Amino acid sequence: MSASIRYPVADTWYRRLDMEHGVTRIWEPHVHPLEQANFFHVTGRDRDLLIDSGMGIVPLRDSFPDLFREKEIIAVATHTHIDHIGAIHEFEHR
Repeated sequence: MSASIRYPVADTWYRRLDMEHGVTRIWEPHVHPLEQANFFHVTGRDRDLLIDSGMGIVPLRDSFPDLFREKEIIAVATHTHIDHIGAIHEFEHR
């Protein structure tokens, strides 16, 4: 493979949908559909919850400072497939 091959890079890696009751759906639209997962940020009173974390290709925490900077985040993975645990290492409480 030639070193001169250029790969497209997305301006915005993640997409989000702010839902009702403090729930935000996040996904990576540029990941192949077979590996694309939904992950969720749930706002809590004292701490917030992250359910799954995507592929981790681009830092998740830095992509949404409004979601991940104000309160402590507890990150959980529903299972250990790469499309669910890729960015979980960014969170201290997991």
